[in-house]
Amino acid sequence: MNALALIQVTVFYVGLKINLEFHMRIVSLLPAATEIICRLGLEDCLVGVSHECDYPSSVKSLPKITESLLEANLTPEQINEAVENSNLTSQPLYKINIDRLNSVRADVVITQRICSVCAVNSSMLDEAISVVELSSMGEFEIIFLDGLDLAGITEDIFRLGEALDVRRDSEQLCSWMRHAYLDNSCIETDAPRVLMLEWPDPPWYGGHWVPEQVACAGGRNLFGIAGQPSRQSTWEDIYSSDPDIIVVCACGFNCDDNYAFGKAFVTSDVIRDKDFLREIDVWAVDANSYFSRPGPRVVEGIELLRSIFEQRGKQINVVDGRRVLHS
Repeated sequence: MNALALIQVTVFYVGLKINLEFHMRIVSLLPAATEIICRLGLEDCLVGVSHECDYPSSVKSLPKITESLLEANLTPEQINEAVENSNLTSQPLYKINIDRLNSVRADVVITQRICSVCAVNSSMLDEAISVVELSSMGEFEIIFLDGLDLAGITEDIFRLGEALDVRRDSEQLCSWMRHAYLDNSCIETDAPRVLMLEWPDPPWYGGHWVPEQVACAGGRNLFGIAGQPSRQSTWEDIYSSDPDIIVVCACGFNCDDNYAFGKAFVTSDVIRDKDFLREIDVWAVDANSYFSRPGPRVVEGIELLRSIFEQRGKQINVVDGRRVLHS
């Protein structure tokens, strides 16, 4: 039986044939994977998660298999410097608790191959496992999520559903997501010109699925190509792109954090041309929930952007979004 969510074992005891069933034990090292697993009805199979897994809130009580090696309360500039130093020295940003991973006796471990900054990736997991005897940990299957755009996200969800023997549930979830983003991909000629500011200091623009989210919401994305990584830019290039709306969506941060980042950069010296700000709307959003994670809630991110675009020129906040600056 090729089922991971439920294992069937037949044993013989004193001449009796007994069928036993065991729930598959799943460890998710990726917040998006945790959300997907729960949406597929397999939350009871989770036995461990990453330190960043926080949705749904019920998973917060599960054993944490990873931890961040970054210091707390760093500024965006300091975080960027720490990430750059990590890349230069080939040092990881996260640590896997091997003892805890061993103790939960996982059958399946889910991680990603997209970004070494966002979460534990395949090389970190391989390196961590190599320092212990695999026999002491038992055997487990590793499933990688590597979707780079909206289609890739749904493909990952479908593959995960197949692997965990909940194909019908994954098909339904994928169908709902495709309907949401394929039916809303027409850009009008007067569409707002949008910069998705994925990092404020230095400025980075959103890549991967974020440009598609903008397009599906009815905006004209100024920077970034669907399926390609986020890139660093300059404020000079941002000025010359003439955006109507800047959405502060710093990767891994919630709406309040991004509101603070937005307030900081619009009043700082990095914006040398203050006239530039008089012509645009600046918004902060919950990037952690709707833009940073390649899971089902990217669809809600599209709806959030649509609400923001519809408020252009109005002094109204929207759910999960806060206006930083009004043109």
